Amino acid sequence: MQVEMMNDEVIVILQIILVVFILACLLSLVRYLNILKYEKRLRRYVVDDVKKQKAGLFGTIEYRYKLFEHSVSKLLSKSKLLCNYSRRYLVYINRNNRHQVTPMDFVTRKILVSIAFVFTIIVSNVLRGVMFSLLQILCGLIIGFYLLDIFHMFARKKDIKVVEDDLYKAISIMSNSFRAGKSIMQAISIVASETDGPLKEEFSYMLTDLNYGLDDEQVLERFSERVKIPEVKYMTTSLIVLNKTGGDIVEIFKTVEESILSRRKLNHELKMLTASSNLIFKILVSMPLLTSLFIYTLNPSYFSVLITTSIGNVILAIIVLLYVIYIFIIRRVMKVEGI
Repeated sequence: MQVEMMNDEVIVILQIILVVFILACLLSLVRYLNILKYEKRLRRYVVDDVKKQKAGLFGTIEYRYKLFEHSVSKLLSKSKLLCNYSRRYLVYINRNNRHQVTPMDFVTRKILVSIAFVFTIIVSNVLRGVMFSLLQILCGLIIGFYLLDIFHMFARKKDIKVVEDDLYKAISIMSNSFRAGKSIMQAISIVASETDGPLKEEFSYMLTDLNYGLDDEQVLERFSERVKIPEVKYMTTSLIVLNKTGGDIVEIFKTVEESILSRRKLNHELKMLTASSNLIFKILVSMPLLTSLFIYTLNPSYFSVLITTSIGNVILAIIVLLYVIYIFIIRRVMKVEGI
């Protein structure tokens, strides 16, 4: 009984602190908006030859956040463990912006997002008058820490898909360049200038590597390892063999172009034939989630036992594990090799 009273008192104190914090934030926002309004009035009476564009509220917040992020990144960069961990995020950084965004910034964002998740869980529980648990905080930290990884993974896959779709354009440009007597470096430079998007970025990487003194074989291998597309592997391997053994690069690259075009047509036909299978897969995967959402909408307390009790947490973990296995089995059964 005393423990419950203490929990109630802690919740009340946290609610008061939260309300005071929200009111302070609102007062600060109102004060900032009033300052902007007065500044706008006074600006009409100020003579200025050059009108400077000033950042708005969201621009100021973004600027302050970036300063804070960089300061935290400098602090975290003192750890060798975090420095080694941050290297995996080099693939997500645009080479032209590496002086503005560092790999450690990604780690800092992951930590800040995980803290924001935990703060959201605590605020939600306090507003509902429920004491937060260690399991909730741990889940919030894990989800927040790996959420950006999932986002960057999907963004990277999207960029690679764009490269795959635009690859034939690059191969056609290179084939025409070889017919005009251009070298591999000149052909890569032409592709980098004639294309746009992720494909332009990848070929710009290759051109930068060549300008830094790497030989053609290393540049092509690095390009193949970054993109990891079968067509790119076929193209780079052909160019590496040609560079070592010699031969008519125009005729051989024309064969490469025709082979990749035939492969693209075959993949397109396979996707058309398996469109119904992909639709069935999406329906089968989404049905359990939609059913659970429908039940929760009708009766929000139906699943509360899975969250509020220890046995329920174990059962929930088993359900999630079985659902992941269910998705994996359906994907393996309905997957067509080569797509």
